[in-house]
Amino acid sequence: GINAEYGDLISLTLERVSGLQSPFLGHFSRHHLRELSTIGTWLYDQDIVRCVSSNFSRLSLGESYITDISLRLLALRGKLVELNLSWCDNITDAGIAAVVNAHSSTLQTLQIRTCAYENRTLAAVANCSQLRVLDLSQITEINDDSWNRMAVSLPLLEELDMSW
Repeated sequence: GINAEYGDLISLTLERVSGLQSPFLGHFSRHHLRELSTIGTWLYDQDIVRCVSSNFSRLSLGESYITDISLRLLALRGKLVELNLSWCDNITDAGIAAVVNAHSSTLQTLQIRTCAYENRTLAAVANCSQLRVLDLSQITEINDDSWNRMAVSLPLLEELDMSW
């Protein structure tokens, strides 16, 4: 089976895969996966619960159907270095802030393009002292206080995307 054949698997990419069955991801929960990219694959909370372990450092979950339930789980697991939640329409400012706050000391890349974030998330982002890449594109509103706080508190920032 999958467990015996791929015991040393550390990275899994399932981008734009259609027809993925939820139990499939459960096969990887006992692996030492550190990286998972499922951009464009329709994942739900139950899929994340099945496969996310405490080993993860890089997660790209863009365009999935996850909710704050998954984000609260991610806040308790691993030490995330990269997190992509772009185009996840079912997550809220509270969920994003929770996972960003939980990983503020390790997060280096954060992509939250088109997400429903507000000042709570931006305050959490301002606490990410290791952040180098930040995608806040397609933002609708942000106040000057939030921008100023981020500008002062993100000295390592190399890339900032605020495009529409």
